[in-house]
Order: sequence, then C-alpha cells, then structure tokens
Amino acid sequence: MTLVLGAVPRGRPLGRRPNSQILPRPNGFPGLLPCFFAACVGLVAADGSTAEMRRSQQVQGDSLDATPDTLEVATSDSVGMAMSDATGVEEFVPRNVTARPDPVPVGWATGVWEWDSEALRGARALTVLELLEEVTGVVPLRGGDYGQPSSSSAFGGGAGRVRLYLDGMEMPPLDGGVVDLSRTGLAGVDRVRVERRPGELRVELFPLEFVDSRPYSFLEVGTGDLSTNLFRGVFGHPNALGGNILVALDRIDTQGPGRAEPASSAGAHVRHSVFRGERLGLAWEFRSMSSERPPDIWRPAKVGRKDWSVTSRYDWTDWLQLGAFMRRSSLSSDTTDIVGATVEDLVNRESRSQVGAHLSATRGGLWLDAEYRQQGGPGWATANQEIRGGATVTRLGGATFGTERQVWPGGLSSVTYHGRAWTRPVFGFVLFGEVQDGSLGVPFFVPPVISADPGEEPPEPVEEAPVIPPSFTQGNGVRVGLEYQRGSSRLGAAFLTIDADSLHGLGLPTDRGGAPSSGGIRSGVELSGTVPFNWPSDGLSVRGSVQRWDPAEGWSYLPERIYEGGLSLHNVFFESGNLELWVDVGARGRDPMSLPVGPLGAAEIVPFQQSWFARLQVRISSVRLFLRWENLSVRDMNQDYLGRIQPRTRSMYGVRWTMWN
Repeated sequence: MTLVLGAVPRGRPLGRRPNSQILPRPNGFPGLLPCFFAACVGLVAADGSTAEMRRSQQVQGDSLDATPDTLEVATSDSVGMAMSDATGVEEFVPRNVTARPDPVPVGWATGVWEWDSEALRGARALTVLELLEEVTGVVPLRGGDYGQPSSSSAFGGGAGRVRLYLDGMEMPPLDGGVVDLSRTGLAGVDRVRVERRPGELRVELFPLEFVDSRPYSFLEVGTGDLSTNLFRGVFGHPNALGGNILVALDRIDTQGPGRAEPASSAGAHVRHSVFRGERLGLAWEFRSMSSERPPDIWRPAKVGRKDWSVTSRYDWTDWLQLGAFMRRSSLSSDTTDIVGATVEDLVNRESRSQVGAHLSATRGGLWLDAEYRQQGGPGWATANQEIRGGATVTRLGGATFGTERQVWPGGLSSVTYHGRAWTRPVFGFVLFGEVQDGSLGVPFFVPPVISADPGEEPPEPVEEAPVIPPSFTQGNGVRVGLEYQRGSSRLGAAFLTIDADSLHGLGLPTDRGGAPSSGGIRSGVELSGTVPFNWPSDGLSVRGSVQRWDPAEGWSYLPERIYEGGLSLHNVFFESGNLELWVDVGARGRDPMSLPVGPLGAAEIVPFQQSWFARLQVRISSVRLFLRWENLSVRDMNQDYLGRIQPRTRSMYGVRWTMWN
C-alpha cells in the first residue's frame, strides 16, 4: 500500500510566526477517563460556530489535536489583537533550531515519502521499520520480532547505501554497516522523510518543533498478543530554561513467536534549545536506546547506543542560513563472561564522531545546501563533503542535483552523483527521471581483539583497533517514468535499471559473516496507484504498488517481485471535525530472496513471504483509539532471515492522546 502525502509545511526560521500560531488551545483535560469521554461525546454533537472552528483548525496545521475551550472562535488576526491589545500579552513567537531546506515535493514520482506530525499519529506503524514498509520497493529485514536486529533495503542496497539522519546529521552505524533500527525510536520525532534513490535509501528524522505557547504532551500506549507492550511519552515546553525543552521516553517489548524469544527496545531522548535574539539558536541533544534480546541467539544480548549532539543555526538573512554541528555516538553492553572474555569485548568500544558546518540558501525557486564534516572512529570515512541544490519553475517543473565525496583512511576517496527532474502536470501527465552514478564507501564493524583463554581473566581493553582496509561499491541506477494525476487519483509506471560491481551485506549480527559478492545489471518495472471511491463512503480508496525485476541469482535483498496494496478508508465527520476514522485492510509480500551470509560470498534463499494486515483507528477530539492485526492469514513461515520466524499472527490495541496544557 503506497502512502501519498501532499506538501508539508517546512521548518520555520528563527523568530518567524504565521498568524495561525496564536490560536487558543484547550487548557486541560479531566483527570478521570469516563469524564473525558463524556466531554468528547458532547464536543462531537456540538454545533454553534463549529464551521469557523474547523476552518481555523485547518490553518493551524495540527488542527485535529486542538479543540478550543469555547465554541465561539475568532479568526487568527482578531485573536492576536485580543491577546496583544486587550490583555497586553505579547504574541507567542515560535523559536526552533529548524532543519535545512529540502523543497523537493513529496510523491511517488519524485521518490520522496514524508509523514508530518499529524500523519505519524494517524499511521499504522509503531516503529521506523514499519513506516519504511509503506515505501514502494523497500524490503524490511528483521532478525525476529520487536527488539531484534532490523534494517531495510531498496534496490538491493546494503552497507553504505542505507543511511539514517537525525536533525540533519548522519547517524553513524556502530555495530555494522547500517544503523540498527531496533535502537531508533519514534518518541520525540515530529516528522519522518524518506528519499529513495536508485542507488541509496535515506531516512531522515526531525525532532518536535514548537508552534504553540503552551506545554505539549503526547502519550501512546498499547498492548496485545505475545505479551506485547508499547509505551511512548513526550513532553515539550516552549519556554523553559531560557529556551525550549523536549523529554521523551520510548519502549516496546514482546515475548516473540511462541512466547519463546523475549526482547525489548527502550530509550530516552532529551533536547534543549536556547536562543539569542531572533536569528541565532543553539540546541543540545542526548539520545539513549538499548535493545535486549535472547542470549542464546544474540551475543551480546543487551546493547545500548548513546548519541550526544550539538546543533546551531544562524539566519544571516531571510534566504541565507549558516549552521554548525557535532555528534558523538557510542555503544555499550552488559558484562556477562563468555568463554573468558566479557560481552563488552564483542562490541566496538571506540565511538564514532563528526564535526561539521553547512550553508543553506533559498531564493525564489532556487535552493542550495552545502556541507562539510570531519569524522572520526574506526570503520568510517574520515571526511565528507556534500553539495545539493535545485530549482522549481512553476510553468515547467523542477530539478535537483547533488554530489558527495567521502575520504577514507589512507587517502582513498569515493564520489557519487545524483540528479532528478520532473515536469508539471500537462493534461494530468507528469514525466519524471532520476539517475545516480559513482561509488560509495562501505562502513563496517571492527571486530574486537580477544586473546583470553577459557578460565583466564578477561583481557585489558585494546587501545587500538585492528586496521582493516575500506571497501567501495561502484554502480549506477536510472529510473524514468510517467504518472497520471486527476484529483485524488493517480496511476504511474516507471522503468528501472541498476548496475553494481559488488554486493555487500548490512553487517548487522543477522548477516555479519557474509562476504561481498559480485553484482551485475538488473532491470525492472515499478507500478503504483491510488484510486478513490465516493461510494459507499467518502474517503474510500484502493492503493497499491509493485516492483518486478528480471531473474538473477545471488543478488542480495532484491526479490523478483515486491508488492503491497489494499483498501483504505479515512474520513472526518461532523462540522466540528471532532470525529475521524481510519480503516485499512491489505497485504504486502515478496518473492523468495537471496541473502549474503556465506563466508565466501555464498548466498542463502529465504522463501516467499506474505502478510495480510488490518487496522481500525478512531479519533474523538484529541484521543485516538487504535486496533491492529498482523498476518491475518496465519502464515507460519514468514521470515527475512532463515530460522528467524515472524509471529504467526498478533492483534494489538491502544490509545494515542495529545494534550495541550
């Protein structure tokens, strides 16, 4: 099922405030749940000035979470006058150390998917990996149920071609060639943007941006089969400690298939921003997340990741921004003895760090972003330079370009180029094309040196990690196609070609023993579409997508067919907008897939996989109640890695509650 979203408001420069930011919000909620639901029923049935309220909420941007205290709501301008003139209270000016510009429009044609805060609260997904499952052509790679090692791939990309960014900074992989998504939570994340290129998959996470003068709270809790439990809590204050502050907690745990594989992912996130004037902002952030897994399957069984970062931004003018950043990331584990050596010796003890600066400019339909960063730590590039830019012409369309250069130890370097273009709709048809060419370095896990014999004392920590020469993957990819758009309907087809000289595994514990193998050329076709229906209900649509590739042996993570689709219903009821409904029923699957697990590049084949799913979510005012089902057909052999069976079926239910107080 392909998720297609419209344009999402971009991050706002420091000190800027649209008129909609001064709308009032509710001051609180009753403490007792029955009282709360009684109040919700009253709000749903209320009339009065509800039409004006709904219009003002739509301007707000996160309208479905805001219900004014009274039914008579003034326009944003008159409310601002009342606040500033009648009461003498100064208007709230939101201040955020916002992300850099990236005006590429969201859509299947451009290869960009995005979930804003409202879409995240209405999504079926509970994790980053489950969001990626909704992106056309992305193959999820799970080492088991929740808490187990996990990642994803697109176009057969492995280490070096699947990259994760947080607040504009790349999160370095620590225990493999990619970031383990089981240690990447959604708590405190306000927006997720996925850019799928012919030779690369980029996932960007953005923290909460403050747009209201009152403290913000968000609570998500759920439970279900296999003793699965979910907790996600977020608190943000726009005026605390000289700026604003965000605190978030994230945890999901389960007993796994057959209740025999207990595992969990849990973490915390703290972010504090301070400002000097209207142009300069500084934010520091700390993220910690650990995963705990069955010790008879994974060693070490418990691994924690910590990320410290500092970000600054200066708005030189309305169209030119300067910024600097630094990040330090490290792993830790428990200390259980294993054959004379501690588990701590099975993970990289040396952290990976980065320090850099960027310049961003946006002028009319033109934009440019340039970045330079120095990096440290084993198994990673020592420097990185990247330039991206583009132009949008209303009567023609748009185009973007980008180049990236990585410098590795020993003076080795790699350079890659990327370009994309699309036309404006002409008689409903959009023509688009995309190309990527060049080489990328492959980050890798540096194995620790363990010299102790059984029964001896654990060895002293090794000061210097072993020197391993870096490897590179050279390749190119092309995607061209045509999309037809009419109202909410769209149908598109694209032709795909990828060429790679070598194939690399992800480097996580799931496939760490796999050696690189030779690549080749693959060709395929991609189809995607959304067709809405006005009967029997508004908001009903059929959505689907499929990728079909030519046969090839030994090509990792790229089955001949990847598909998803189903029925979706999403509608808002009553003039007040206080009742909203989501219903989804569909299936996703893939053909048998090759995995790089052999020490000499040998491959294993995992069988055909298919999973039917369903979801029901209802929003009453600012409370969302959800119920979801996985693998409705009760297939018992779904697996992304041999022997790592997914749950036969599971149902979960819970609540998502947004509070402004």
